[in-house]
Amino acid sequence: MAVPLDFVDVSSPEQISSLFQQIEAAHGHPPDILISNAGYGKRITNVWEIPLEEFDRMVAINLRASFLLVKGVAEHMKNQRWGRIVFMSSIAAYGGGINGCRE
Repeated sequence: MAVPLDFVDVSSPEQISSLFQQIEAAHGHPPDILISNAGYGKRITNVWEIPLEEFDRMVAINLRASFLLVKGVAEHMKNQRWGRIVFMSSIAAYGGGINGCRE
């Protein structure tokens, strides 16, 4: 089943891959501009209280997804000698604060 272009679970490499296939089918090439702004966090203050599954989910969304998205566009951008990649983050990535300690 194809993932609609308006929703992708970025923790799923399969859905990211499907997204790029759909974009290429619709436009004839991968994106020229990538804005990676998905983020996930759960307010767990103490590192010893963070379950491994929660940490893995956070890494999958906040880090691995951006890596996979860049892999999906970098070759096209390099070949055409043009492209833009923009990463966005929240204030939690700067200092943690009330959002917990793992950002």
